[in-house]
Amino acid sequence: MILDMHMPEMDGVALARSIRARRSATELPLLLFTSLGRREAGTEDVAFAAHLTKPIKPSQLFDALVWLVAGQFDPRRAARAPPGRP
Repeated sequence: MILDMHMPEMDGVALARSIRARRSATELPLLLFTSLGRREAGTEDVAFAAHLTKPIKPSQLFDALVWLVAGQFDPRRAARAPPGRP
């Protein structure tokens, strides 16, 4: 599931905590979009599979989703655009 940190009425972390009360990280990986340029503090209990900083290039999102599905996500690699990709 893809969540945005800044949403109306409930932020992404609060929504993730609500989701985690019903689904584990292995059942439903969560990916957080944030514009702060760093991991959100106090999110260790939520177990986000990845944090991506906005603006996000389509290739970064694609790579993160492929890696998550394959179980090989590397957040350091997703933080930069792969060479030759727009």
